[in-house]
Amino acid sequence: MIAAGKSPAERIGTGYQLLTFRKINNDKFAILDKLYQDALNEYRKDEEACKKFTALPDADPEYGAMRVVAMALLNLDEVINKE
Repeated sequence: MIAAGKSPAERIGTGYQLLTFRKINNDKFAILDKLYQDALNEYRKDEEACKKFTALPDADPEYGAMRVVAMALLNLDEVINKE
């Protein structure tokens, strides 16, 4: 997802579309964007937690937050069930 765009919004939208073959709607985007922002804020406060979560010694908060969103995307009903 990191290579899918320059902004978090582009990455979230592209990740969703790659997994579901549909464009993301505004409600789902808002939830995933909030998840990203919350994770980003947490990892900026505690970069060691980000490194531990990603298992990468040089992971930055943006990468960690996007990884949280990627995991959430993989667990969406429409991804698991391919509605």
